[in-house]
Amino acid sequence: MIMANTIEKAVYPLLLTASVLGLGVYSPKKPYLSILYNITVWIAYGCLYYYTVTTLKAEIWFQSISTMLYIQTGILAIITSIIMSVYQDKRFRIFMKRLAAVDDTLKELGTPEIYRQLHKYSKRVLIGWFVCTHMANSFDTIWWFYAMKDHRCIIIPYITNHFHHVHMLENLLFITLLWYIGTRFDKVNEHMRCLLIKKEYGLRYAWRKPVLTTRGCITDKYKCILWTSMHVHLELCQIARELNVMFGPQLTMEIVAYLIYLTISCDYIIKHVQTKSHYIFSPFTWIDIYFWIFLHVAGLFCLNYVCENVSTKANEMEKIIHQLTDFLRYADVRDEIYQFSLQIIYHPLKFTGLGLFYFGNGLLRKFFMTITTFLIFIIQMVPIPKKATDF
Repeated sequence: MIMANTIEKAVYPLLLTASVLGLGVYSPKKPYLSILYNITVWIAYGCLYYYTVTTLKAEIWFQSISTMLYIQTGILAIITSIIMSVYQDKRFRIFMKRLAAVDDTLKELGTPEIYRQLHKYSKRVLIGWFVCTHMANSFDTIWWFYAMKDHRCIIIPYITNHFHHVHMLENLLFITLLWYIGTRFDKVNEHMRCLLIKKEYGLRYAWRKPVLTTRGCITDKYKCILWTSMHVHLELCQIARELNVMFGPQLTMEIVAYLIYLTISCDYIIKHVQTKSHYIFSPFTWIDIYFWIFLHVAGLFCLNYVCENVSTKANEMEKIIHQLTDFLRYADVRDEIYQFSLQIIYHPLKFTGLGLFYFGNGLLRKFFMTITTFLIFIIQMVPIPKKATDF
């Protein structure tokens, strides 16, 4: 059993699974072997994908414009993920070291490490990912069996859905790391709130290390905590932006894929309502459709919720630091506090998709408004399908 005493070991289950699936570099000492392994895995997967679809004569189900657009977007996204995971590997390892340095600094302020909790969280995320992928493949297996009337088709979803599941795992890795950064922002904000305690004895028990009782030493301790907290906050903001840059292209492509898939699925449901479900093979088809919609909507909500939550925690510092300017204890560092406050105000933490949009609640509203607009256009312009493969 791995002792989770570092952040790398804490998220090791997710990193190992991603490496096995062909993303990233497992060993920095032998990067070329990992690159060769990734190329071999994905070339073999591409050949297997093509062979399976053509041999079982299932390509007819992939010839509609909407389905081809969704698949091509997914393929482009996975190619982007493969390239970026290798290209950004050194940057990612530096990111992990910087995050570990933040943990060490917070530890000096009395904040305990939560690597064991993060390790448990990573394993639960991995188990949840495995369960969701297995359920999605099982529902698709039933659909393919009814559609093709061939027992050999049960292997199709395990191959055609693979790159979608890899995308899901990559998103979960980003969400897990961002969630952890959010917990560090919580601790920094907690230390800053402790500085707002007017009674000096209240702060003597706020940190692990004892504070001398002379007034000058207490004031120095306050200032030390203030400087350290401001530095850690700015470092966490930089680390969060670094994470956004590393995962930005993949997340942007995923948002586009989500938009296409949910639009297709909603149009699919509307067309089947218009045709009175004439082309539905079995009740399991509806279960399959709704489950995939649930996976995409849940992934979309989780991604935007975590981004919005972390941004809110980071920008909460503005309110806390503003209250410190009223304390005479910090009169000699008031200019520095103002400079720090201006940095937070004019450069707030936001997560962006290649600068095209910001993740958060605003994106969710625009996302579903866009789907509604597309559906209105499709319903008016596209005729009702004449056969099942036209959907």
